[in-house]
Amino acid sequence: VTFNIFHNSIRGNNRDGKQYEKSIKDVLTKLLNLKKTLQNKPNDVLANYEYATGIYNLSYFGNSAKLTTIYKSSYNFKSLQLEKRRIQTSIKHYKKALENAKEQEFKAKVIYALAKNELALYDLKNSRKENYNEVYNSYVFDRLYYFSKEDYKKYVVEGYGEFFKKLQEEYFNTNYYKELIKECYNLNYFQKLVKDVSLDDEFKNINRIKLLKDLEKEIQLKSRRELKNYDLIYFWKLINNIPINNKTVTLYNNIAYYLQEKRKNDEAIYLLNKVIESYPKRVVAYYNLGDAYWDSYNKFKAKKAYKKYVYLMKKLNKTNKIPQKIEQRLK
Repeated sequence: VTFNIFHNSIRGNNRDGKQYEKSIKDVLTKLLNLKKTLQNKPNDVLANYEYATGIYNLSYFGNSAKLTTIYKSSYNFKSLQLEKRRIQTSIKHYKKALENAKEQEFKAKVIYALAKNELALYDLKNSRKENYNEVYNSYVFDRLYYFSKEDYKKYVVEGYGEFFKKLQEEYFNTNYYKELIKECYNLNYFQKLVKDVSLDDEFKNINRIKLLKDLEKEIQLKSRRELKNYDLIYFWKLINNIPINNKTVTLYNNIAYYLQEKRKNDEAIYLLNKVIESYPKRVVAYYNLGDAYWDSYNKFKAKKAYKKYVYLMKKLNKTNKIPQKIEQRLK
């Protein structure tokens, strides 16, 4: 086994320059022994930490997935449920270790491990199914290896970042954090972006319905280039200040429609998912959401939205009004 799966290093996949000389049998035996220890001592801090780390490193995101995966790719994985189960198991045991730990340096280390698991959950949520041949009948991620600025905007507006925030707010005085801030690109980039997403006074003391109507018209009339300031962060702030309700839902749906027309699909997808979250029977939102995903080359999620649209239309006895393009795309 190339790496120690029970250890996490800030610098990459535990590549500290030393050769790890354990066999696969040694590693998997230790994993099973840790599981037995936890059955008898569920609050054991070190056992929880090592078990969580081992499970994480056997996932797609860790350094040793090939130990338990017949086909290991750098781009895709076969079982969404298996990967979710591994990450959720890892999170469960890291949280148990954190709950019973005493020493601040160790706690900081556990929280960083939880932040890595949270990044993995984000990737799994945003994965999509690929079916282009038998070998690659598998899931892939919308992003690979690194976060772009747009990825981090999605990450923040979708509610992630709990553990990165906790590290900065509660463990900034630890030596571990000081080393981490020098080495971890993800933490640095996250902190820079968070400064831009704090709520401000921009939307106070205004006629909210008028603002949404003016925004709808502006997005309808202006070019994509002229709308560059209307990004995910702007709409995240907008919804936090002007909630989706009976008075605003149609305006938000229309804004999303015009955003999708201008190929600002990330923003359209964000708004439409928020509309559906509040109004799950709003039929047209699923249609628009399917179009936005389709234009983003995410056919897996597009078809899911289209299928829901078709289901609701049939329930309303409006089958004859379903656009032909949707039927073609669902074939």
